[in-house]
Amino acid sequence: MTLTTVILLILFGMILILAEIFFIPGATIGGILGALAVAGGVIAAFVYLDQATAWWVFGLTLAVTGVLSYLGFKTRTWERFEVKGKIASKS
Repeated sequence: MTLTTVILLILFGMILILAEIFFIPGATIGGILGALAVAGGVIAAFVYLDQATAWWVFGLTLAVTGVLSYLGFKTRTWERFEVKGKIASKS
């Protein structure tokens, strides 16, 4: 397995996680498959690549995931998906 395959597996996983968050919230299969793909990519890096490259892959994956999470919460992306309607009736 080459470095390109590992990187593509990790990117595919991140795309699945982002699709889970933004397009199909609540259907956890996309998020689970994405997390498994990212974890599988990192594990494959440790199994098939040399140790220094595997640690770089792990560190960059962790950094990119952190930056995407930070930007997702900082830019208030979630406000687009909030239910802003209120129920005015009383029982």
